[in-house]
Amino acid sequence: KTKLRREIQSHSSPAPHGENNDLDTVLKKMVFGYMVHHGYCGAAENFAKATNLYFFEDIPSIQNRQRVQKLIMKGLIGDAIVLVQELYPTLLGNKPELLFKLQIRNFIEMINNLNSSEPQSHPYSIASLMNGSEDTDEKMEVDLKPEVNEADRQPSRQALEQLLLFGRELAAQNTQDEDLKRQLQEAFSLLAYRDPKQSPIGYLLHANQREQLCADLNSAILESHGLPRQPPLEMAISQSKNTVVECWRRG
Repeated sequence: KTKLRREIQSHSSPAPHGENNDLDTVLKKMVFGYMVHHGYCGAAENFAKATNLYFFEDIPSIQNRQRVQKLIMKGLIGDAIVLVQELYPTLLGNKPELLFKLQIRNFIEMINNLNSSEPQSHPYSIASLMNGSEDTDEKMEVDLKPEVNEADRQPSRQALEQLLLFGRELAAQNTQDEDLKRQLQEAFSLLAYRDPKQSPIGYLLHANQREQLCADLNSAILESHGLPRQPPLEMAISQSKNTVVECWRRG
């Protein structure tokens, strides 16, 4: 409880000189911290003006995190990786497990896009993802959905070759992390089905599978800037749930 309160007071928003951190102020800071954490920049600005709170992170920094999150949620994982390397050059190098998770998701999105008209990430090789040599101009933000006929929906030989090449590069990394091994094996298993979306592991292709990865990457970016991985509001809710469970167990 003491640790949670300390987190809220130290990271939510600095108070003007002489202001007391009463309950009302603490609650406002928790809401404000939640908005900033998840990149709701416009809402956070309006809330800050209405409550006289101060930003603990620069607005351009929030907007950059928002750009990364949008790419992840669109399934443009390769573009997101390159943008992260441009904005935070040392982040993924310091977190190889997170980079590998992103690469696995990129492989899954490549499978997802074989018969799709959705916008696709450029098929970066792992080598280019590691050295950040690809172009990362504003074209990544364009969300075009051109008309596609049924013939064009059939996966091309080139797309299949790129997918298999990327899969071999992933397998060659030979990770020792058991959870990452499991995730990679599940991703490879999608290739065994004629229609992966209708398979027992078709849920891997669902857009909601991007959410946790998006949250993990966002938290890693914040942590690299000395900010909390989890907003105080979510910490408080989690603690409350745990308290209720513990009270129930003890009768």
